[in-house]
Amino acid sequence: MFINRDSTVAGDTQLSTKEYRASPPMYFNGLIAFWKNGKVGFVDITGKEVIPFTLEEYHPFEYDVTPAKQNGLFGLIRKDGTWSVAPKFEYLEISVCPCFH
Repeated sequence: MFINRDSTVAGDTQLSTKEYRASPPMYFNGLIAFWKNGKVGFVDITGKEVIPFTLEEYHPFEYDVTPAKQNGLFGLIRKDGTWSVAPKFEYLEISVCPCFH
């Protein structure tokens, strides 16, 4: 069960706490990160798997894509689980660029 900050129930799932382990910070723009069998994946608040449990590392979804590590390499993954940039980098970071007017 997921509970919002205002103490209302956001969703009820059948995720077993024996199988899935949440690792804070875990909630990002509608997706919840969980670890299962040593890999991370993302589910929505209904418990539906959105990004498979194949990632070794992840970053919060502050944007439409985020760096994630799979098979020892980083790429940019979208919120739907597809890769914007396939994993091929040893390290990858998104930084905010200043805007000049």
